[in-house]
Amino acid sequence: MRFLIPWRAIVFSPSRSLSPGGAGQTFTLLLATKEDLSDAVSYSMEETEFHIHWLLGDRSYYWQVKSEEGESEIFCFRTEDMSRTLRIEGAHNTRDLGGWKTVDGRRIRRNRVYRASVFRDVTEEGRRHCLDTLGVRWELDLRPTGESDAGQRSPLGEAVRYQNYGAPTYYNYLLPEVKERLKNIFLFFTDPTHYPMAFHCLMGRDRTGSLAFMLLMLCGVSYEDARRDYDITFFTERYRHCESSHKTIHETHFNPFVEQLRAYGTGTLAENIEAFILDLGLTKEDIERYGSCSSKKYVISDDVSQGSILVIIVSLVGKVA
Repeated sequence: MRFLIPWRAIVFSPSRSLSPGGAGQTFTLLLATKEDLSDAVSYSMEETEFHIHWLLGDRSYYWQVKSEEGESEIFCFRTEDMSRTLRIEGAHNTRDLGGWKTVDGRRIRRNRVYRASVFRDVTEEGRRHCLDTLGVRWELDLRPTGESDAGQRSPLGEAVRYQNYGAPTYYNYLLPEVKERLKNIFLFFTDPTHYPMAFHCLMGRDRTGSLAFMLLMLCGVSYEDARRDYDITFFTERYRHCESSHKTIHETHFNPFVEQLRAYGTGTLAENIEAFILDLGLTKEDIERYGSCSSKKYVISDDVSQGSILVIIVSLVGKVA
């Protein structure tokens, strides 16, 4: 039996699980994070190949197959701590803001903050996955009230609390008239009760990308990796054929935004971003409230309660012979 995860597969030998059986035979796949399968999710299948799209990174999973002829051994695999691109039915351009290494060799914790596009087309399956599997509790909408359905409530349901602030894009961050909105947005990240959270705009590219870049830099992630997180948008299925080319967006929007931040003070880019946030009216204590993510205490904390928010997919490697 082959057990496939996009983009790579873990292959399990039928001789060590169950034989394929005759036509029409039904299998039950149990997938769990506990070795005794006490938290198993059950899948009914008639084929000897099954696709799973919502596994978390850097985690052990246990599985077993049952059929009319009996049950297999319990097998184990571990997902890579690599891919941060996530998938949820009805949403797109979604990924975990965690997983990146900091310049001093630490790693931003996963399953705290997710970036995404708007959730209005999320399916019931996607909504259920966000709530039950990923533990979504807060949605931060970067669209202003009045932009489409912004300012109403979370499409994920009543269990998810909702807040919206109209965020600027790129170099508009430095305009005086957006100072109060930006202050509220960054203050939102200082409250540990807001985690796990997902934040988004419409496409998850410009307003979301600007904010994600600053948050990662504050956490001690290198400029190169913070920019890579921004660039991933242009390689997603929805945006790789977008009329606004990757090169054009960088030349006209992202690069000028970064240069303005570099010129904001006399320190490093990360230090200038911190100075900018302090000038919005936040305090050192606000910034340090998150716990230590690098050599200093920054926005996404190791101490924030564990959970997840938005979407799914992990590459798996390995083989059970």
